[in-house]
Amino acid sequence: CAISSKIIPNRLIAALVASLLEIGSGAGMAAKLSEGVRYPVLGFCLGFSGISVCLQLKGVIKTFEISMRPYLTQKFLCGLLAAFFAFFILA
Repeated sequence: CAISSKIIPNRLIAALVASLLEIGSGAGMAAKLSEGVRYPVLGFCLGFSGISVCLQLKGVIKTFEISMRPYLTQKFLCGLLAAFFAFFILA
């Protein structure tokens, strides 16, 4: 959280990058954004759930013949839809 905000000075972009990587730090950074963008970024963060959660799931289901590409694509689309709905409903 602190590392990404030092590397990326823009708080919005830092929150988006953090939410792509990990849900906890991404949600924490998104909660500190201004109200106009807070809810869409939180929606994306919660809808996508971060690369770390997806990789943890991959470790759990490694014995099954399931491709991660469709799963990651659908999680990303879920994050975009959550951000879209949060923008129009909450913002």
